[in-house]
Amino acid sequence: MFEPLESRTLLSAAGYTHAVHGWRNDPVAVATRGVSTPVTAPNVLKVAADRRSLVHDDGTPFFYLADTAWELFNKLSRTQAKHYLNTRAAQGFTVIQAEINARFGANVYGDAPFIKNDVTRPNEAFFQHMDYVINRANALGMYVSLVPLDSTWSQNGTFNVDNVYQFGKFLGRRYAKAKIIWVLGGDVPGDGGTNAGRDMWRNLAAGITRGAANRDESKVLMTYHPDYNHTATQWFANDSWLDFDAIQSGHSPNKDNYAAISADYIKNPRRPVIDIESGYENIPAGIVPGATRLTDYDTRKSAYWSLFAGSFGVTFGNNNVWQFASGPNKRNLASTAWTNALDTPGASSMKNLKRLMLSRPMLNRVPDQSLIVGSTLSGTDHLQATRAADGSYAFVYTASGKAVSVNLNKLSGRTISARWYNPRSGKSAYLGDFAKSGNRTFTAPSSGAGNDWVLVLDDASKRYGKP
Repeated sequence: MFEPLESRTLLSAAGYTHAVHGWRNDPVAVATRGVSTPVTAPNVLKVAADRRSLVHDDGTPFFYLADTAWELFNKLSRTQAKHYLNTRAAQGFTVIQAEINARFGANVYGDAPFIKNDVTRPNEAFFQHMDYVINRANALGMYVSLVPLDSTWSQNGTFNVDNVYQFGKFLGRRYAKAKIIWVLGGDVPGDGGTNAGRDMWRNLAAGITRGAANRDESKVLMTYHPDYNHTATQWFANDSWLDFDAIQSGHSPNKDNYAAISADYIKNPRRPVIDIESGYENIPAGIVPGATRLTDYDTRKSAYWSLFAGSFGVTFGNNNVWQFASGPNKRNLASTAWTNALDTPGASSMKNLKRLMLSRPMLNRVPDQSLIVGSTLSGTDHLQATRAADGSYAFVYTASGKAVSVNLNKLSGRTISARWYNPRSGKSAYLGDFAKSGNRTFTAPSSGAGNDWVLVLDDASKRYGKP
């Protein structure tokens, strides 16, 4: 049984209206037929009251630690997907970023996303495989950060303002009760060179919201993944469907993503912000064949710099994993099979980062470079600081082990406990308790490229203990 055609009004910034008509043969009626595990887990993430972070429905903080798995739905069998998801869950990841990659054709079972490449005719078999993967991720406690439109088809006219609404509604209804974070865009500009491009994304947002929550935007969580060196608010600053802002800092070593995060952090209306695609571990710098490949050290710098500058979470990627490479290849510059790249120093250090952040109260954390006395330096030596809004703790990341001078008066209490935290091993060293008085310099246990450290300063009366 198919849904009748409908007309609706564009959900967008004030002043936009655009009539859009439904597609033929809306397959919602058969959306769950044949699904091996029903999708029933509620999506209970929302923006926190301070508009800086994400929380669960009960107000407890959610730490967004994502792994990039763009070709997950196309490249992996169910057995392979299970292995991948089990591994990432055990490593502490809370989000999996994946895209419906229509341009790559069929999945491993020979099922294409659409019948005869007609986007008004989604292929039930393909989406049943997606159901399985999303269910598995949800069952392991991870959200799926889902990109509905692949980047090529969103730019070449295959998807447009007239057909994208019903596809969004189809997806919204199908995954209304799944743990989904909706990510529009996908490494593409928000306007596509025309205002119609913006309207296309607004129509997609409207369709998802209609299908998932009967137009109630408070019940869906949505953002936009921009192209390199851009931010979602460049195009959608006043759109009510944009729950959190996202930047893409790209795949260069020592990219100053902290500057972009800082700039978006102070924008109005206030939104949480994240670097949704920074340098992947093992990718050639600048995605240039033959260039030096980024390491776990590069991924840590991007993660800590953005997080301490105000990002609410971190997105990690490994160049062999996002594409699920079967071995070295020239197309996407893979160097090994994805199965060899799951347990890497980069993935391990993300677990250590999460451990540090969860060791102290996460809500009402603010960036504060004024903690640092003197220059915050640049390049691989850059220093980045964050603290609790009430001054009960502070973290200072020194990317190459440079000594850190701190204004202790920025913290609460009379006595400060100090520790060095090793982002590579997850271990910490207690330095002692000090009377809170003026400035104090702390020298890291080691220095030079690859020797990054986090200075942990606590109001001793809080008794937070070691990370």
